[in-house]
Amino acid sequence: MKGDCRGTRSLCVDQGKLVHTKKNPLFKRLKENWQSINKTNFQIKRWLFLLYVEVN
Repeated sequence: MKGDCRGTRSLCVDQGKLVHTKKNPLFKRLKENWQSINKTNFQIKRWLFLLYVEVN
């Protein structure tokens, strides 16, 4: 997948053309997957932090 995608805005720069990700179901799904992965990572980090606090 070529292109330069940067978070926050739902815009994706693809070979000099702006592709609006909201209109593209693939990008929408990709974005949702990333959000769920980030949520999971956050929960894991929080859990590890709480575990670390318990130990010390």
